[in-house]
Amino acid sequence: NNFPRYQAVIRSIAFNETDVARRMRMEQLAEDIFVPEKAMISALRLEAIGPEAAAFLRDALESPDLEVRFHAAQALAYLDDGACVPVLADCARNEPSLRVYALAALSVVDDVHAQMELRDLLNAEELETRYGAFVALKELDPGDPTLQHRDFDGGYSTYFIDSTGEPMVHVRRYKSPEIVLFGAEQPLRLPLVLNAGERIRVVGRVAESTLEITKYAVNEEPVRKVVPNSLRHVMTAIGEMGATYPDVVQMMIEGDQQDNFVGDFGIERMPRAGRVYIPRDQRTKKADGTGTPDNGRRIGSPALTPNLYEQLDESNGSGDEREEQVSPLDRLKLDEPVEQDSDIMSFEPPRAASLSDEFHEGPSGDSESSGNPGTDPRDGDLSLENQAHASLSGLRESGATMNDDSEQSASFDSDDFSSEADADDGDSTSSRPGIGRRFWDTLRGRGPSS
Repeated sequence: NNFPRYQAVIRSIAFNETDVARRMRMEQLAEDIFVPEKAMISALRLEAIGPEAAAFLRDALESPDLEVRFHAAQALAYLDDGACVPVLADCARNEPSLRVYALAALSVVDDVHAQMELRDLLNAEELETRYGAFVALKELDPGDPTLQHRDFDGGYSTYFIDSTGEPMVHVRRYKSPEIVLFGAEQPLRLPLVLNAGERIRVVGRVAESTLEITKYAVNEEPVRKVVPNSLRHVMTAIGEMGATYPDVVQMMIEGDQQDNFVGDFGIERMPRAGRVYIPRDQRTKKADGTGTPDNGRRIGSPALTPNLYEQLDESNGSGDEREEQVSPLDRLKLDEPVEQDSDIMSFEPPRAASLSDEFHEGPSGDSESSGNPGTDPRDGDLSLENQAHASLSGLRESGATMNDDSEQSASFDSDDFSSEADADDGDSTSSRPGIGRRFWDTLRGRGPSS
């Protein structure tokens, strides 16, 4: 459940090492692990050696420095050594910067103490910690009786957890379609009108202890249920009525917006990697785990998040900041300048205006301008859009010029036909336009006229 760490351990394996060299290296790593700046890499290398190095890691659990204890405990967890559990549970509960790694490590420890600590974390103060512990416990033992759940035909699961802490609700929108109620019997604030999709509505009136749930259908009588004012009963009833996961999430979001929940509501409230660790004796106002590299040390990065806690929107930087999601359609707004590729800008489209130049070429070979100044598609400072408009204008002007010339040529030819009908064989001295004269000379086999 933690591919980034697995890869780091693989890279820490030493090859072609003798027993003596390995022993000497372990003794050196056993000293280095007590240095906070070297603790992480030393723990990885000791973990890569295997159970033979577990004793050195257990010694590091006695260090006064929490960061040293954490890295040693994390390595022991992946060696399936239960001695790591108290340190990891403390980090998961009190250290936001270490929480995601501690919970991922607890999820692989096949030890009853790890399971008990995860159950206890389901009552933590922060929703992030509770849901992180829920994910770890479900990974460690999916059949744990604490995780009371029910699967519905709508393709989702609802977990009802009897938490002793403040009631909370969590919704997942990535990987698992699941809703977790921390405090299964939590009531809803009244009055309320909630919609679960287009067919199901939940109504609660002030001073009443029950809620009415109605399902509507075309050409059918509405189906009504009356349930106690408990979120557990509401979730069960709408699930039995055929609500889908999007329907249920819609109802949850409406309830949060209308302040119908008695506790916290969260969507994808997961522990995050890449936060800054600040030693407890150096903390001022950075109790949430955020900070700057000047007063702490960043632990990992969002790219190194254990895959057990992968999220759809990765955080950008420290804390809970997220990158703004922009749809592809929003990126293609026509009224905003688009950054052009140099290869595209260097491409010169075919000049439709050159057709017009061919008909307007003067005796000296210079082309006359057929458009307005500044609209020549050859201008390098024009955008591609302006070049397209200029090319289209050139085509229209060229077509108009061609039509004028064609009409003129046709009139010349008709004059030539009529004059030639009355003239002698080549002796007419009437002035004929050049096009008609060349036409008749060619027919008579005389060649070009002089």
